[in-house]
Parts: sequence; C-alpha cells; structure tokens
Amino acid sequence: MDEYAEAVIGDKKILGVYIRGTDYITTNILGVSKQASVPDMVPMIRKWMDEYSFDGIFLATEDEGILRDMRAEFGSLVKIVA
Repeated sequence: MDEYAEAVIGDKKILGVYIRGTDYITTNILGVSKQASVPDMVPMIRKWMDEYSFDGIFLATEDEGILRDMRAEFGSLVKIVA
C-alpha cells in the first residue's frame, strides 16, 4: 500500500473525499442522514481546494456515476483506487 500511495500521491497535498453512492442511497435506512450529492458537495470541495492549496482529490466511492460527476467537475485532479 505504501508503494501505491507513493506512486499516486507522492509528496502532493491531497484532499480525501468519501462519497457513498448507490448502496447508501437505495437502502433508505431510517435514522441515517442523507448523503449529499456531488453538486451539493462541489462548492465546499472547491473552497477547501483553494483555501488549503490542495494539489488533488483522492476520491473514495463505489459508484461509477459519482466518479463520472467528480471527474466532470475536477478532471485529472481526481485520483482513485481502481
């Protein structure tokens, strides 16, 4: 894992973002907060990227649509473990 982290992240300053997808949205578990959508999260991610001078975003998700939407917003700044 250390070798992978070094290859993907290196000495860059990376913002970690975890966005649950289909599994979380479709279960409708009572008493659990609703996951924010990518459009809901983009303004805060942009704020953090600017405010803290992050070099990229490490995205944790199991949802292909979330990955697609994040890449549409942030392009090659989005890094994942595939």
